[in-house]
Amino acid sequence: MSRLLSDQAFAWAVALLLAFAAFANGAYDLWAATAVYLAAIALTAAFVARAAWAEESGGLDLSWAAPVGLCLLALGVSTLRAGNPAAAFQGYADWCAALALFWVAKQAYSSAPAVEAVTAAGALVVWVELAANLRQQAASTLPLGEQMAGTLVNPNFAACCVLLWLPVLVAKAWSSRREGAAWFWGATVAAACAKLYLTYSLWGMMVSAAVLPLLAGPSAVKAAARRHPRTVALAVFLGALAAGVIVYLKFSRVVGWHGGSVAGNEYRRFRWWAAALRMFWDNPAFGVGPANYASAYLAYRPGSGQHTHVAHNLLLTLLSETGLAGTGALLGLAAAWGRRFFATSQALEERWPFAVALAAFFGATLVLPGVEMLAILLTVAVFAGVCLAPESVPRVRPRLSVAVVAVAAAAALAGDVVRPFFAGRLVEAARAELSEGRFASALELSRRGVALYPRSSDAHRMAAQASAGLFGRGGAASSLDDAIESQRRASALNRHQGVPAMELGRLLWLRGDREEALSQLARAARLDHTNPVILRELETAATSAPR
Repeated sequence: MSRLLSDQAFAWAVALLLAFAAFANGAYDLWAATAVYLAAIALTAAFVARAAWAEESGGLDLSWAAPVGLCLLALGVSTLRAGNPAAAFQGYADWCAALALFWVAKQAYSSAPAVEAVTAAGALVVWVELAANLRQQAASTLPLGEQMAGTLVNPNFAACCVLLWLPVLVAKAWSSRREGAAWFWGATVAAACAKLYLTYSLWGMMVSAAVLPLLAGPSAVKAAARRHPRTVALAVFLGALAAGVIVYLKFSRVVGWHGGSVAGNEYRRFRWWAAALRMFWDNPAFGVGPANYASAYLAYRPGSGQHTHVAHNLLLTLLSETGLAGTGALLGLAAAWGRRFFATSQALEERWPFAVALAAFFGATLVLPGVEMLAILLTVAVFAGVCLAPESVPRVRPRLSVAVVAVAAAAALAGDVVRPFFAGRLVEAARAELSEGRFASALELSRRGVALYPRSSDAHRMAAQASAGLFGRGGAASSLDDAIESQRRASALNRHQGVPAMELGRLLWLRGDREEALSQLARAARLDHTNPVILRELETAATSAPR
C-alpha cells in the first residue's frame, strides 16, 4: 500500500497521463480531453486524501495557492463572458487540469527516481510519434515531402511537442553516456530529431539549435558569459540578425516588396495575428473567452484570410482569449515561478534541462501553436512543477474532513465534466436521425442533449432543425415557433458565428417576420462577410422584401 501512495507512484501516474494525452490525438478531441480531466481530478483528490491519511506523505505545499487561485479566478471570469460558452468551458477545463497537474508535479517529483518517470514518458511519446509519422509517410503520395502530424492532429503541434521533449532527452542521453542504456537514449534523441525533421518546421529546428547549447548547465553558461563575453554577444547578435532577416523576408512577401508574392503561409499567419489583435482590442479586459479564438476568428478576420483554429502566437492567443486579466494573471504566475526557480540553487542545477525545455517551448510559440493542445499544455505545466520540486517549503497536513470534502468535490466535478461529452454524443445521434428524416426522434435526442448541457449551441441548433423539419412535414405552427426559439438560443450561445444567425433569419422569414429576418441575415453577413451562402441569402431576402 505504501508504494501505491508514494510520490513515485504519483509521478508515474502523471507521466503516463502525459503519454496518453499525446497518443489520444493530443487530447484535442472531446472524448480524450474528458478522460484527461477525469484523471486530473482523480489524481488531485487522491493526492489530498493521501496527505491527510498517510503519515509518510509529509503534507501539502500550499505556497502556490494565491497565484494559482488568481489565475483560475481571472480565467473563470473570462469564461463567463465568452462568445461560445461550450468552447470556453472546455478551454477553462484545460487550464484547470494543467494547473492541478502543476501542483501535483511540484510535490511528487522531488526525488531523482521520480523524474525518471517523466523522462521515460518522453521517450515513449517520441518513439510512438515517429512510428506513426513513418507509417503516414509510407502511405503518402509524396514520401518524405509532405508534412505529417503523427497522432498530434497538426504538424505545427507535433513540432512544438517534440521540441519540448528534446532538451530533456538530450540531457538524459548525455548523463547516461557511460551506462548500459546509453544506446537507447542516444537512439531516442535521434528519433526525436527525425520526428522534428519530418514535421518540416523550420522554426522548430531553429529554436532547437538555439537552446541546446544551454544544456551545458547554468554554471557553464554563466562562466562562458564571463570568460567570453564578446563571443556570447556575437552569437546573440548573429542569432537576432538571422531571425530579423527571416522576418524581413517573410514580411517583404506580405507587402509585396521586391516583387514578392502575397499568397504564402507567411501572409496567412500575419492575418491570424491581426485577427487576434482585433479580438483583444474589442474585448481588452477578459477577451473573447478561453479556446474561443476559432469561434471568433471569422467575425474578426481582416479581409478574406483563410480560416484557422489557432493564432500561432502564445501571447496573442492569451490576449485575444483571456484579455488583460487572464494574461496578466498567467504572466504573474510565470514571474513567480521564475523567481522561485532561479532562487533555488539545487533546483537550478538538478532540473535545468526542464527549464531549457520550457525556454524552447516559449521560443517556439512565437510562431507555432502550443497551449491550444491539451497534451502540450499539460506537459508544460508538469515541466514547470518538476523544475520547482526540489525546493524546500513548509507543508501542511490537512484533516481527514478536508480529504472527504476534496473527494466529494471531485465526484461532483466529474459529473459536470462528462456532461459535454454525453451531450455531444446525443447531438451526433440526433444528426444521424435527422439525415434519415426521422424528425421526431431527432428532436427527442436534441432535447435530451440540451437538458444535459444547456450551454451547447450545437444541441440547440439540432433541436431547431428537427422542429423545423416537423413543421415542413405539415406539423403545427408551434413547431416553427419552437424551432425559432431553439435557434435564438443557439445563436446567442455562439454569438461570433454567422451561420447560426443565418439559420435564425431563414426561420424568421419562413414565419413571416421579414424585418427581423433581414436584421439577422445582415448580422450574419457582418460576422462572416465572405460566406457565399450567407451573402446569397441576404441578397435574396433583401430583393424579396416589400418596399
